[in-house]
This record gives sequence, structure tokens and C-alpha cells, in this order.
Amino acid sequence: MSSSKTALPDNDTVAQVFKALETETTALLEPLDLSFLTDYPVFAPDSRGRTRIHEPPELLKGVLHCFYRDIYGLRPMERELRNEDVWRQCGFEQPPSRWTLDRFITDFALVAEEVFIELVHELAEQVPVPHKSASPNWR
Repeated sequence: MSSSKTALPDNDTVAQVFKALETETTALLEPLDLSFLTDYPVFAPDSRGRTRIHEPPELLKGVLHCFYRDIYGLRPMERELRNEDVWRQCGFEQPPSRWTLDRFITDFALVAEEVFIELVHELAEQVPVPHKSASPNWR
């Protein structure tokens, strides 16, 4: 059996399923509570009173989605996040600009290690780790 989508009948339902699967990373990121990002001073509101259009949790989801898809440059990331399914599932009300992504990545670099440590702890609480005695095939 072929895994190619060209082997499937050409209809709207099949197209919708593949369109949804293209954004599989959002399902991986959904259980994560990224609201703690706003507690970092690097993401504090602008001192000049400028408000953020996009919040750090949504931006991190968008950047992680791009990294998952091997997209690393600002222009390609901006293009990927213009996909309406992607930007909506990441929580954006509109796609972020290249400048917004650049500012976020620059700020995030200052706290990345701390954020990932926090995420590992959060995931460790959510995912049960099997005990050696629970599985006879555990090695």
C-alpha cells in the first residue's frame, strides 16, 4: 500500500485531512502551558508603552512549529506562519511579521535554557514514566 497522498481519491475530505495533518505540531504543543513565559522580564511590556500584538506563548509555539518542520530562517518562518491553519492553531489572531519573530527569537535566546528546563519539568509531571517492574521487557 502506498503512503503517497496521490494514491488516494481526489476529494475535499481527503484534502482536509492532509491539511490538518500538516499542522501536527500544534497537537504536540497543546498540552503545554506556556503562560509562564510572560513572567520573564525579557518579555515585559515595552517601556515606551507599546503593546504587543503577539504574546510569547504563541510566538514560541510558532517558532517550535517551524523548527519541527526544519524551517529556521526568518523569511521562511514568516511564510510558514502565514498558513492560516498554522497561525490559528498556534493561537495568533493574525500571522506574526518577520520583525516580530526576530525580536522574539533575540529575546528568547536570553532565557532559552531556563524555559526548556521549565518545560522538561512540566512534561515530567504530565507523562507517567513506567517503573522497571511494570514491564517485563524493560531494559
